[in-house]
Amino acid sequence: MKNNPPPIMLSSGYAKMLVSDQMAFIAKHNAKAPVNFKLTTLLKSGKKARREMYLDYYQNQYK
Repeated sequence: MKNNPPPIMLSSGYAKMLVSDQMAFIAKHNAKAPVNFKLTTLLKSGKKARREMYLDYYQNQYK
């Protein structure tokens, strides 16, 4: 069996503050996730479209 170190004893007020900060951080992250996903998707599709445009331009230029 593993020897786990003893838990750090925190005052209950400080521990509650840490938990509430963590919950607030998770809530903010979850709220931003769909927006970040949409922005990332748009950026990727824009890069792909730009790459295809350049490919078409250079392929047609040298025909």
